[in-house]
Amino acid sequence: MADLPPDFPRLRAIHGEQQPVQPENPVLQGLENDARVERMPMRLAAEAGPEALDHALANIRGFIEHSGMTLTNFAKQVQVSNSTISELIHGKYKGNVSALVTRCESVIDQINRRKGAPGAARFVKTKMARRIFACVKQTVKVCGMAALYGPSGLGKTITLEALVAQGGELDNGLLIKANPAVAAPRNLCRELVRLLFQGRIDPGSVRSKAEGFAFAVEKLKGSFRPIIIDEADCLTIDSLNVLRHLHDATGCPVILVGRPNLARRIMRTTRDEEIGGSLRGRLSIEQNLVDGNLGSGGGDGDGAWLFSTEEVMTVLKNMKIRVTPGAGKWLCALANLSLISDGAEGGGLRYAVKVAQLAVIAFSSSDEPLSLDQIKQASRVARDAATSTVLIHQVDEFVERHAIAAAG
Repeated sequence: MADLPPDFPRLRAIHGEQQPVQPENPVLQGLENDARVERMPMRLAAEAGPEALDHALANIRGFIEHSGMTLTNFAKQVQVSNSTISELIHGKYKGNVSALVTRCESVIDQINRRKGAPGAARFVKTKMARRIFACVKQTVKVCGMAALYGPSGLGKTITLEALVAQGGELDNGLLIKANPAVAAPRNLCRELVRLLFQGRIDPGSVRSKAEGFAFAVEKLKGSFRPIIIDEADCLTIDSLNVLRHLHDATGCPVILVGRPNLARRIMRTTRDEEIGGSLRGRLSIEQNLVDGNLGSGGGDGDGAWLFSTEEVMTVLKNMKIRVTPGAGKWLCALANLSLISDGAEGGGLRYAVKVAQLAVIAFSSSDEPLSLDQIKQASRVARDAATSTVLIHQVDEFVERHAIAAAG
């Protein structure tokens, strides 16, 4: 038999038993087994003979018939036309059958893996979310400007999405997720034009910041539509100034949300002579989201908790992730990472959820709730060895110092 290609090092023989490398860490071993090739690579099927290729085609036909997925949807995921898939499964395809079968099998693998994976995180109205709600709604009531900032992973984005989706005070609110593509003033104005005119004006035709700004003012003046900028720390100083002028010209509330460096960028506006008055002077509300007393996390905690055990357990429950009470306490401490690591940019709640997801995949063969030991093992894989060792020690100490109540 010819040597196997380098991207299939763990297949010892086409029809033989697979022998995955056994890493020392049980989480790596679990991930290795989950990602292991379940059948021979289809690019080798032609070498193995027509029977193997016929078997692969039969598997594809069976998947389309019994998965509940339409031929159209399957073809879209494979990124070919309906007729191409139809020709393939009926033995009439004239192109490279082996290559197309490989693509189909890859899509089927991805779909099957998603079925066994933990669900996506859903919005939970945590104390942090309620604080963001309150700040945004108060700003909208007074048609002011606000700046809210905090480390990654607090749930800022999912909270803003939930706020806009629920309507109410934010009915017709504009939510812009800033990124490098819209960081500069002209591109920010183009994004406003895209959202406001819904195709009636081509954003690409906006030739300058001034032209885009004029279009936005024309549409927004007197509407009092809230303008919410997520990841506002990505914006340039000039773009922050554009938003200040937009607020002054239209009366629309403007809410800037981002990471802690947003505060530093706002402060820089006071040192630019062209900008004039400070953007900070326009703010009705300025909040560091990890400051202030958010309430006890349960038990004897006397600090400002970002997330309680009950909130973290609710997030995991919505994702169909089961953990033991001890693991729940530990994940709650991990979610409060900003308290543990002096405002560390690590994504407390997001990081806790990712560790739990990693553990679910790695220990999928067990029907028992995830144990504290399994969660810790997963956390060692989620970060490099040095970082994870220090972090685990910090979280262990945090749990010992505070009696975090597990969800009932």
